[in-house]
Amino acid sequence: MNKLILPILMLIPFLYADPWYTKIPIKTADYFNIGPFHSVASGNERIMGSFYLKGDPSSLRMYVIMGSREAKKIQTSKMYLYHEVVLDMKSADFWKGFFYRHSESHNVPFVYSIIGLVFSEFSYAMLLMDAISALEHKNAITHSALAELMAPGGVFAQYLTILYDQEQHPYLHSNLFYQVKVQNKLRYYLIYSSIFALKISD
Repeated sequence: MNKLILPILMLIPFLYADPWYTKIPIKTADYFNIGPFHSVASGNERIMGSFYLKGDPSSLRMYVIMGSREAKKIQTSKMYLYHEVVLDMKSADFWKGFFYRHSESHNVPFVYSIIGLVFSEFSYAMLLMDAISALEHKNAITHSALAELMAPGGVFAQYLTILYDQEQHPYLHSNLFYQVKVQNKLRYYLIYSSIFALKISD
């Protein structure tokens, strides 16, 4: 009898252990404080879609809960367009002033195309900030230059992808770009990026 009880007692701590996703702090590149804990908006439109978040904001151990159907839509697209806002004259003026008011302490990365730009290239093991810094070093503009690009017809577009670590734990990666034509070429300016642990529910 005792031989049966001992293995059961040894398993109890594992049965009641917190799930892995409750222990993972979020990673963000959010120079303008427009992420999930802030509410910067142009008029009545937020430029980012929101997720169902749980966890402890004080320790930044927050995770996203997502249904399996929505997760599958993201997984079948390399860069899934989750939310977008097209600027009009009023909102373009708002964001021009917003970016002018921020410091020049960081440059804003840009790419010519987001096709194939998925940060799974860097793997979750690499810190998000390292990946962003590498992109900044390659192509970047100042905040004031970005402000000048705010114009009617410009688009804030939020793209999602799902990444996996070596243990096959899922993470939700969110990128917010400002999309605008520069010299007849469509460019994508990276405004915000984050990685959350992801709980996929049935």
